[in-house]
Amino acid sequence: MTDTSNNKAVTELTSLHYWLAVKAIPRLASHKKIALVSKFGLKALFTQQVSLSQSGLTGPQRAAISSPDWHSFTKIIAESERCQSKIIAYDDPVYPSLLKEIYDPPLVPVSYTHLTLPTNREV
Repeated sequence: MTDTSNNKAVTELTSLHYWLAVKAIPRLASHKKIALVSKFGLKALFTQQVSLSQSGLTGPQRAAISSPDWHSFTKIIAESERCQSKIIAYDDPVYPSLLKEIYDPPLVPVSYTHLTLPTNREV
């Protein structure tokens, strides 16, 4: 898939791109962002004409959803890879399940390759 918004072509948007776009929605708590993803679907939130007018979101929040900066997210992902770190999205199988249980979980924590993530039993 290619997105040409912001006059910059980005190829192959991944789930991580979409989670970074969710994270970039301004002034909205993580649990509310997760609720948006649950309601509309991760990709559909950004790719389909989702009706956000009755959602209670502010203008800047709706703008972040309708025109995400895919180029910026691609740069973040590339920089993470360059630093030999991995960004773990909320729906990644290695995302710690106990983190999902807190009120406002991080949507995209970073795991450094020289560290080993504890298993859910070790947390």
